[in-house]
Amino acid sequence: FRFKDELGRRSYLMVRNESHIGRGGLGRWVDLELRTEIPDISREHAIVRRREDGAFEIKDVSKFGTTVDGVTVPQSRVTENGADMDKDIWAPLPAAAHIVLAGKMELDFQAVPQQ
Repeated sequence: FRFKDELGRRSYLMVRNESHIGRGGLGRWVDLELRTEIPDISREHAIVRRREDGAFEIKDVSKFGTTVDGVTVPQSRVTENGADMDKDIWAPLPAAAHIVLAGKMELDFQAVPQQ
Protein backbone atom coordinates (compact mmCIF):
# COMPACT_ATOMS: atom_id res chain seq x y z
CA PHE A 1 0.00 0.00 0.00
CA ARG A 2 1.16 3.54 -0.78
CA PHE A 3 -0.67 6.51 0.72
CA LYS A 4 -0.34 10.01 2.13
CA ASP A 5 -1.53 10.99 5.60
CA GLU A 6 -0.52 13.57 8.22
CA LEU A 7 2.92 11.92 8.49
CA GLY A 8 3.55 12.40 4.76
CA ARG A 9 3.94 9.87 1.95
CA ARG A 10 4.22 6.37 3.37
CA SER A 11 3.98 2.74 2.40
CA TYR A 12 2.86 -0.39 4.20
CA LEU A 13 3.92 -3.91 3.30
CA MET A 14 1.21 -6.47 4.02
CA VAL A 15 3.08 -9.45 5.49
CA ARG A 16 0.15 -11.35 7.00
CA ASN A 17 -2.79 -12.81 5.09
CA GLU A 18 -5.16 -10.20 6.53
CA SER A 19 -4.63 -6.49 7.24
CA HIS A 20 -7.05 -4.15 9.01
CA ILE A 21 -6.96 -0.53 7.83
CA GLY A 22 -8.19 2.61 9.63
CA ARG A 23 -7.40 5.30 12.17
CA GLY A 24 -7.12 2.80 15.00
CA GLY A 25 -7.57 3.93 18.56
CA LEU A 26 -9.17 2.81 21.76
CA GLY A 27 -10.64 -0.65 21.28
CA ARG A 28 -9.69 -0.90 17.58
CA TRP A 29 -6.50 -2.63 16.51
CA VAL A 30 -5.45 -1.93 12.93
CA ASP A 31 -2.37 -3.12 11.05
CA LEU A 32 -2.22 -0.09 8.75
CA GLU A 33 -2.84 2.92 11.00
CA LEU A 34 -3.78 6.03 9.06
CA ARG A 35 -2.83 9.26 10.79
CA THR A 36 -5.66 11.64 9.99
CA GLU A 37 -8.16 13.88 11.73
CA ILE A 38 -10.78 13.16 9.06
CA PRO A 39 -13.66 11.77 11.18
CA ASP A 40 -15.20 9.98 8.17
CA ILE A 41 -12.24 7.56 8.17
CA SER A 42 -13.35 4.90 10.64
CA ARG A 43 -11.16 3.55 13.40
CA GLU A 44 -11.45 0.26 11.48
CA HIS A 45 -12.44 1.14 7.94
CA ALA A 46 -11.59 -1.82 5.70
CA ILE A 47 -9.94 -5.23 5.75
CA VAL A 48 -7.82 -6.70 2.97
CA ARG A 49 -7.06 -10.40 2.86
CA ARG A 50 -5.07 -12.77 0.67
CA ARG A 51 -6.94 -15.94 -0.19
CA GLU A 52 -5.28 -19.35 -0.38
CA ASP A 53 -5.17 -19.09 -4.19
CA GLY A 54 -3.17 -15.83 -3.88
CA ALA A 55 -6.01 -13.50 -4.96
CA PHE A 56 -6.94 -10.53 -2.76
CA GLU A 57 -10.29 -9.40 -1.38
CA ILE A 58 -11.48 -6.31 0.48
CA LYS A 59 -14.25 -5.87 3.05
CA ASP A 60 -15.77 -2.47 3.89
CA VAL A 61 -16.54 -2.25 7.62
CA SER A 62 -17.02 1.53 7.71
CA LYS A 63 -19.96 3.93 7.90
CA PHE A 64 -18.87 6.17 5.03
CA GLY A 65 -17.84 3.65 2.39
CA THR A 66 -14.92 2.39 0.36
CA THR A 67 -14.34 2.30 -3.38
CA VAL A 68 -11.91 0.29 -5.49
CA ASP A 69 -11.06 1.79 -8.88
CA GLY A 70 -14.19 3.94 -8.61
CA VAL A 71 -16.55 1.04 -7.81
CA THR A 72 -18.30 1.01 -4.43
CA VAL A 73 -17.41 -1.94 -2.19
CA PRO A 74 -20.61 -3.34 -0.59
CA GLN A 75 -20.84 -2.49 3.10
CA SER A 76 -20.32 -5.55 5.25
CA ARG A 77 -21.12 -4.01 8.64
CA VAL A 78 -24.75 -2.94 8.93
CA THR A 79 -27.27 -2.11 11.64
CA GLU A 80 -30.38 -4.27 11.71
CA ASN A 81 -33.04 -4.01 14.40
CA GLY A 82 -30.73 -1.77 16.41
CA ALA A 83 -27.86 -4.27 16.43
CA ASP A 84 -24.56 -3.99 14.56
CA MET A 85 -23.92 -7.01 12.35
CA ASP A 86 -21.10 -8.05 10.03
CA LYS A 87 -22.55 -9.80 6.98
CA ASP A 88 -19.03 -10.95 5.97
CA ILE A 89 -19.24 -9.47 2.45
CA TRP A 90 -15.95 -9.51 0.55
CA ALA A 91 -15.27 -7.99 -2.88
CA PRO A 92 -12.43 -8.88 -5.27
CA LEU A 93 -9.37 -6.62 -5.06
CA PRO A 94 -7.30 -6.45 -8.26
CA ALA A 95 -3.53 -6.94 -7.98
CA ALA A 96 -3.16 -3.22 -8.71
CA ALA A 97 -5.95 -1.02 -7.36
CA HIS A 98 -6.80 2.50 -6.26
CA ILE A 99 -8.72 2.39 -2.95
CA VAL A 100 -10.57 5.44 -1.61
CA LEU A 101 -11.86 5.51 1.97
CA ALA A 102 -14.96 7.64 2.68
CA GLY A 103 -14.31 9.54 -0.54
CA LYS A 104 -11.47 11.36 1.24
CA MET A 105 -8.33 9.25 1.64
CA GLU A 106 -6.56 7.41 -1.14
CA LEU A 107 -4.42 4.28 -0.99
CA ASP A 108 -2.73 2.58 -3.91
CA PHE A 109 -2.55 -1.19 -3.60
CA GLN A 110 -0.01 -3.27 -5.49
CA ALA A 111 0.31 -7.02 -4.90
CA VAL A 112 3.89 -8.23 -4.61
CA PRO A 113 4.48 -11.76 -5.88
CA GLN A 114 5.25 -14.19 -3.07
CA GLN A 115 8.64 -15.84 -3.24
